[in-house]
Amino acid sequence: MAAAADSRNSYDLASLQFITSIRITIYHAQTNDYPITQEEWDSYNGIIIPGSLSAAYDTHIEWIHKLQTIIQSEIVAKQRKCLGICFGHQCFAHSFELIDGKSNNTTRNDSSSSKQARRGSASKCTIGNIAGRKSFKLTNEGKFLLRSSRSSTTSSNKDCIDMLFTRGDMVESLPSVAVSLCGSDDNRTLPNEACAYFSNEDDVHMFQQQIKQQDEKELSAVVDKGSGDEVVLPYAITFQAHPEYMTSTGYKINYVNTVKAMKDRGSITTEQQEEAITDAKLHYEMLERDCLDAIVSTGVILGWF
Repeated sequence: MAAAADSRNSYDLASLQFITSIRITIYHAQTNDYPITQEEWDSYNGIIIPGSLSAAYDTHIEWIHKLQTIIQSEIVAKQRKCLGICFGHQCFAHSFELIDGKSNNTTRNDSSSSKQARRGSASKCTIGNIAGRKSFKLTNEGKFLLRSSRSSTTSSNKDCIDMLFTRGDMVESLPSVAVSLCGSDDNRTLPNEACAYFSNEDDVHMFQQQIKQQDEKELSAVVDKGSGDEVVLPYAITFQAHPEYMTSTGYKINYVNTVKAMKDRGSITTEQQEEAITDAKLHYEMLERDCLDAIVSTGVILGWF
């Protein structure tokens, strides 16, 4: 887990470039290493929960159960800004399994199966291990939140988002306080490939109604506190994919080595490894644009940029 503090914006007058610097403190969840005091928690502008080789649903493992308890007590309960990636994406959803219906802001009397779906869960990926580029259809919520930065004119009007994946698990269901931002076309195979979390169900409904009235206004205008037309925004956004792979270091080192590790562990074949690396190289520019759009929008939504 990483905590981001002292996010600062400035202008380089010589090049007229906008510069953002972020200081990050690393905490090791596997050793139960977390901020000790509320003052320490409050000193950070947000939390990042990254990937892991572990499974979010293995809550019999002490540190995974502890992490999900912390997610509920320190992030969800206090609405701390949060970005989850891969394992972090799965842990955030699965942490809602730890609480009952009342704690999850559910008020309707539905069947037990629908209650379980509202509580969120992670599971084994239904189509097996995945390495490489995948394209997923954006929901209306995803089009608004992940494409609103307009960081690239080419990709901002796409109905899908392309990212790089190295995974064996998935978010099977979402709590009622969350919405899917993208997923498979049939909305059944892989329905929750990126998600946004809100304070309560009322905020979810209000957000969905408000974005219908925004008429594709840019996110920067919507979140501008002086604009007079703000919408309810999520406090946490999570991705099954790894947008950080689309940096020079992330791609050449982290992505390639993770794909290789999946092959070495027997999770994918040699042919799948080669295809994942070759295809990513072939579509590098598109992947870079899509990831940039998504992560810049996320930073704006969470107040980090």
